[in-house]
Amino acid sequence: MKNKRNTYWALACGILLCVLLGAASLTDYKGMSVISGTPSGAGGVAVKDNFVYTADRLLHKPTNLLYVDGVHYAQTSAGIQAAVDALPTTGGMIVLPPGDYPMTKNGANDYCVLVNKPVYFVGAGPGFTNTTLSVNQHFTRLKLADNQNCGLFKFDPTTSSDTQLYFGGFEKVEFNGNVTNNSGTGDTRYGVNFDNNSDVLVRHCIFREMGGNTSSACLRFDDRSWGAWVHDNDFEDSTGVTGIKTEAERNFFYANHFRDLRWGVDARNSGDADDPGGWIVDSDFVEMQRSPILFGNSNWWTVQNCYFVDPSILQTDAGAIALRDTTTHVQILNNRIQRDDGSDVEYGIWIEDSTVDYINILDNDFTLASTPYEIAGSANTHGVIRDMPRDGTAAYLDNTGTASVIIDSVNGRIGVGVSDPDAAIEVLNTSTQLKLSYDADSFATFAVDTNDDLTITPSTTGQVIFQPTTDSIDFFQVLDADGGTPVFNVDSTNEGVGILTATPARPLDVNGSVDIRGRLDMNAQKITEVMQLYGATDLILTSDVDGGAGSVRLRVRNTGDSAWLDALTAIQAGNVGIGIIAPIYPLSVDGGISGLEKSADPTEPAEGSYVIWMSDGTGKGDDGDVLIGSQAGGVTKWTTLFDHSAGAGW
Repeated sequence: MKNKRNTYWALACGILLCVLLGAASLTDYKGMSVISGTPSGAGGVAVKDNFVYTADRLLHKPTNLLYVDGVHYAQTSAGIQAAVDALPTTGGMIVLPPGDYPMTKNGANDYCVLVNKPVYFVGAGPGFTNTTLSVNQHFTRLKLADNQNCGLFKFDPTTSSDTQLYFGGFEKVEFNGNVTNNSGTGDTRYGVNFDNNSDVLVRHCIFREMGGNTSSACLRFDDRSWGAWVHDNDFEDSTGVTGIKTEAERNFFYANHFRDLRWGVDARNSGDADDPGGWIVDSDFVEMQRSPILFGNSNWWTVQNCYFVDPSILQTDAGAIALRDTTTHVQILNNRIQRDDGSDVEYGIWIEDSTVDYINILDNDFTLASTPYEIAGSANTHGVIRDMPRDGTAAYLDNTGTASVIIDSVNGRIGVGVSDPDAAIEVLNTSTQLKLSYDADSFATFAVDTNDDLTITPSTTGQVIFQPTTDSIDFFQVLDADGGTPVFNVDSTNEGVGILTATPARPLDVNGSVDIRGRLDMNAQKITEVMQLYGATDLILTSDVDGGAGSVRLRVRNTGDSAWLDALTAIQAGNVGIGIIAPIYPLSVDGGISGLEKSADPTEPAEGSYVIWMSDGTGKGDDGDVLIGSQAGGVTKWTTLFDHSAGAGW
């Protein structure tokens, strides 16, 4: 069956091309007045027996016309039914001359005419206004008579569920449901109902004033049908009724006009993994009561170049296009929504229910929708690309329906995990926000935590390296919140680091005090110059060979002097020299030693120690005496080293 379907599908595509190229030949049938014997063409129904869809028959006027049993058929539904019944099982073409055809219910059935064989109907053209036809108007109008409360046509092979009708349809016919005089709103009625049909062609027709309940439709294809070609038709003035209702596969709806309907196209339960739902292209939808296009359990559809005008009463659970249930693989491309009064529409696209998957929404202008798209209920959507409006925002959704990537082409921004990026690139995640990889094993991650801290983590033994293309005095800086002088500055030109200075004069230049709270370990290296303090006097702590291994020297000089003075030297043996760079005693002094008098005696020296001091006469000794005290064997004694009163004058 699948191969057979594909064969017919290919044939139907060729037929459609031939129909488009040979449309003029079909119009020849509208003047087939020879049926009634009058030149006006107002006589009856002409029947073409055994009409075959071939390029030859479509491009050239057939010559083997005949009258079925030579019978003239009336311009009524009964006459049309009789003409259909008179055709052989291979079907044919029936030409419907201009006029109003009163359509009445076929017995107890829910239709007026049953077509159970391949029949293609050609009319003289639909009327463009809903008025009574004048004698000179060449319109073909099939109008439901009063109080019939049924559909107009049903195409159904009726023999078995496996038998399909091929190549049926309508051209240039107006279908009028006369809803004012058929008020049975509880009935499900279809203007034209195709059951188990394939490669159907409906074009240049008008469906208006259809009635019935909310399940009714102007044109309907059941789930056994496929290959419905519907183009250049008007579906209008049928409040509460759907324009096209299809559960078929491989539908091709293009250049149709929908106005004042419940739904324009109801494509629920259409398409499957093997056969696409179809295409809705180059059509306009005006003043729909609900979603102009409705998908539910639908698969493989494309909606492209459609225009949604003034959907003024869209409900909160509907958009210009609604996607529900397990709808998958739908493309919504280059469509536009508009309201005549300039106000906003509630929703552009409505997505809800269980799994709505693999939806591509690109290059649509939904600027007048208050909410360009809405994901509601338990929608589980992913693989979605949006672009609403054409110069607006594109988004990719994850499997929860949350925007995982946003591309804002208006403001030039990209958002990852955020729907409204406020920077050129914004990444929102509670763990690692960015990962840069060389390969699977070499990478670095960037993460911001709840404390606003940024952590850069290279993989394995990787390093964080900063290297300029061109050296500068401010290659790398750390600033405080107020800016100004950098807290930290790297001068790659002079290879210096400044702390609280933008112009380091040394490899490390600190503009302020330095606290070292641990050991300063120079790794046993010889230090020739460690620290220099600037001011009236320079102070340098050095290590010098003159003091021997492990010696430390403190040298000073006045600013501007070239000569250094050796202030203090400590050597590894523990000797300290003052003014002496190589002390040979624990304390070696180059010069005199001075001290200040004490107003009280010093603390008693400990065992094995001594103390020298100058008295002011308050304690031991007299004013000006220099005393010495020591403790040995647990006994402390003191004596006068210099008796000031007995000394010579200075």
